[in-house]
Amino acid sequence: MGPVAIAPAIQAEMGASSPSNALVVVSAQITDNAGVTNGQLFVDGISKGNDTAAPYSWTVTNLSVGAHTLTVVGNNLFGLTATNSVSLTVSPTADATVPVVVLTYPTNGASIPSSSPLNVVATITDNATVLNGQLYIDGVLNSADPTAPYTWTLYGVSTGSHTLSVVGVDTSGNMATNSISVSIYYQYQPANGVWVNTLASGQNLWSGNINLKLLQQFIQFFIIQFSLIPECLELRFEFFHIQ
Repeated sequence: MGPVAIAPAIQAEMGASSPSNALVVVSAQITDNAGVTNGQLFVDGISKGNDTAAPYSWTVTNLSVGAHTLTVVGNNLFGLTATNSVSLTVSPTADATVPVVVLTYPTNGASIPSSSPLNVVATITDNATVLNGQLYIDGVLNSADPTAPYTWTLYGVSTGSHTLSVVGVDTSGNMATNSISVSIYYQYQPANGVWVNTLASGQNLWSGNINLKLLQQFIQFFIIQFSLIPECLELRFEFFHIQ
């Protein structure tokens, strides 16, 4: 007489889903009046192992995404067999890895003249696929960039301190944020397009230009140039006209 009872018990119920990174444990009860020699597990018709002693169990890894048939075959001392099968659906592994966001420009604490556009550059990487990069200014969404390189060019940002935040979003909805602070300082742009309010620094020299606009028959600029050196204080005045 062949095996009289075989009842595989699998970690997931028949027709249920198991994540693709999970271990699937298959166990079976195999009984026979003459004695069981072994139990065999087949996944989609392919042998996954032979167990010669109760309790009969197998651990299956790396099942592909999709539906699978798990079959246990019980054998007795006389070569007779009995089988029982269950189905299992393997779902894609949930992605819980957040993107990596790096703000490459400007640097944290940078001072930027109001006369120049504010350029923001970021790199966003992910173990899967990046959906987009989102730029926030002081917590308010400016725009989203769906493709690398992730860049934004902003005009007319008000003077003062601002927080720039780039949020990286992947296709699984995971998000990560990187933020920096920048300062926008006022710089006047005359009608001829020449910038006259600039700052420069040296090892022991600080210099700058201060522009005063006068409205007369033509535009007049009075430039005070000054240099501060440990040994002396020097002031130089220049008066010129732009026709």
